[in-house]
Amino acid sequence: MTITPNFHIDLIVDDDQWAKEDFTTVIKEAVWQTLNNLSFGHKVELSIMLCNDSKVRRLNSDFRGQDKPTNVLSFPQLELKELEILKNKPYINEKFPIMLGDIAIAYETTLNEAKEQQKPFKNHVIHLCIHGLLHLLGYDHIEDDEAEEMEGLEVKILNEFKIKNPYAR
Repeated sequence: MTITPNFHIDLIVDDDQWAKEDFTTVIKEAVWQTLNNLSFGHKVELSIMLCNDSKVRRLNSDFRGQDKPTNVLSFPQLELKELEILKNKPYINEKFPIMLGDIAIAYETTLNEAKEQQKPFKNHVIHLCIHGLLHLLGYDHIEDDEAEEMEGLEVKILNEFKIKNPYAR
């Protein structure tokens, strides 16, 4: 059975620096490809905020106790136990979508990393969307085996966009 991802994104552009280019289509494609690759057929909602380093720094400080900016933050709404139930039921025809959570991406940090890594900014944004969404879906990279699984998924999904493996050394 083929599962077609069904989702709604609240895309919030919180900083004018992001207005230089429209990221709506690539963000939707990144979400679609991620859900499709995971065969996650549930109707879902999430929000993605494109903001600046200052906003991400505040969020990182308030919610993670780290007073510094970072490229992407994810704020899952579901507990791991709830995600496991959903993963074990590949498709439920819900009337109402499941709220996965929120993702925030910092412009300056993302731009600086793209320049340092000599990759197109848009490609890095796609990667961070995928990475952030995987966190909302319960994936992590704290332990080596978790990191290997998550990075493997990211590489597979990025390949759909013809984007090189960002972890290749």
